[in-house]
Amino acid sequence: MPLIVRVAQKPILLSAVLKLVPGSILDFDRAVSSELDLMINNHQIGTGVAVKKNEHFGLKITYIGEPRERLRQIADQ
Repeated sequence: MPLIVRVAQKPILLSAVLKLVPGSILDFDRAVSSELDLMINNHQIGTGVAVKKNEHFGLKITYIGEPRERLRQIADQ
């Protein structure tokens, strides 16, 4: 089951997507210090903060929904 950590999201026109090149910068209305969304099946089930573990990034979970709600989100496939 895919687990997604959403940093930010924003609507963007297809014409703008086609103009993206390596080095392009996308601006979002979210502070760098904001918590990240922990998602399953495109539904948010929790939040967390980015952490570095050795040479890899991870997510330290700061909130996770009730087990019943998490199961409901997973079942909404």
